[in-house]
Amino acid sequence: MSKIFRVVGLLVLVAAFMFCMSRAAVASPPVDNITEGFYISTTTDVEVIGDLVESEEFEWVYGDEDFNATDTSMTEGSAAQVVYYEDLTALSGYVTLHKPFEANSDPGTGKPNLSVGPKTVSFVSDNTTGSGFTYEEGVGLAVVSYGARITDIVAPIISLCPWVTEETTEIPATNESIMMGSKLTANTNVVTGYVPALVATTNSAVTSTSMPAVHYDITASGYGQFAAEMAVHLMEGATGYSGSGPAPALKSETTYHELVTATGVIAKFDKTMDYKSKIPEVQTSIWNQLSF
Repeated sequence: MSKIFRVVGLLVLVAAFMFCMSRAAVASPPVDNITEGFYISTTTDVEVIGDLVESEEFEWVYGDEDFNATDTSMTEGSAAQVVYYEDLTALSGYVTLHKPFEANSDPGTGKPNLSVGPKTVSFVSDNTTGSGFTYEEGVGLAVVSYGARITDIVAPIISLCPWVTEETTEIPATNESIMMGSKLTANTNVVTGYVPALVATTNSAVTSTSMPAVHYDITASGYGQFAAEMAVHLMEGATGYSGSGPAPALKSETTYHELVTATGVIAKFDKTMDYKSKIPEVQTSIWNQLSF
């Protein structure tokens, strides 16, 4: 899963102008949408006996206030980075692929800015020399915020943010980096005596203009080696940051890493991963907090 962590390293570039990855978040507010906006949509359907090679990369770096994406500099406001990648190589076999991709800078409140799936891929080797299958996919989000006063976001508001009270209406400086993904391999070197074969379905989603969230799930079975991984790094400052003077003290830091790997004849490989920011949506009515 080295590529997943290579992408996580890219997330640091967005954060570097702030606390040098040493100050920031348990949760971050949404990052406002850009003015021009974009919408990207593709669908891929392939069925082939032979070889299939496909790759895809998406990256969106943006921010509000005075954020400059050229050198990732800013003195106030928030910035975000949304990333997705996929590498697929299937040689000498029967291969199918169905993949819908959608990226939208303004999808509407509560909807993901990036959505990939349900994506389904299958492979059956022809058992000749050189036949094999490798697949790697990752999705990630980084959010950096200098903090804000609730009234700067929208007014009037009622917020249930745990650190917001009637006396204190400041969201502290925050920094969060999240990455999720999977890697599938099927060849005769992995499972001796079996014809390499697999079928897998995945879903990926990232939200940044509404409450920050990342989702990834995979369901797979077959002969080979399957892995799924999640990495999270969250930091929160004691206060907001004005862009000058010493950075606020590091009040909270959370890290999480999980890697599961199965090798052999795999009857079932299911994994679901989710991350959601716990700064709640800004509300204009307390009744929106009810579940019924």
